[in-house]
Amino acid sequence: SGEDAEDDDAGWKFKPLRTYPWTVFYVLTFATYVAATFFPGLLFRSQTADLKAKTALHVVLLLLTLVIERILRSVLKKRQHAGYILFYRSVRHILPAPFRLVTVGTCLQFLVAIYSTDDMQRIPGIGSTMLLIQTVLCLELTGVTLIYALLEKCVHLHNSLKQRPDVES
Repeated sequence: SGEDAEDDDAGWKFKPLRTYPWTVFYVLTFATYVAATFFPGLLFRSQTADLKAKTALHVVLLLLTLVIERILRSVLKKRQHAGYILFYRSVRHILPAPFRLVTVGTCLQFLVAIYSTDDMQRIPGIGSTMLLIQTVLCLELTGVTLIYALLEKCVHLHNSLKQRPDVES
């Protein structure tokens, strides 16, 4: 019957994040960090407090990235066990990339926090080092966004092709 066909079609769609609260919290943290990075003094008027808040936000971002990666990896493993081997192989290498980028960014954010003290500001060349680190942090944010967009594109392509399992389990 027609209803059975609709139920069969609904079963193949891959929904990687069924736990939307994690995703919403991640996006809000990410957006707050981006705003704080591009608009210094947005969180606090004091430069030291603002820097501490940005560093704390980056640590939260790191932990959320790890949680989301683990959720995605778990869901992807289930998809692999359901027989979608080619889809699994196409996205398994993409999953750890955001966490790796955010880890590097967190290390750099800690360097910014260390080099921003008054004692360190007196050392020649620190200003250019800070500019370099801030540039890398902006590249990190762009890279994480692009990687998640690539992952979304792969999932959308997989869903739009209405693929069937490669291997029957």
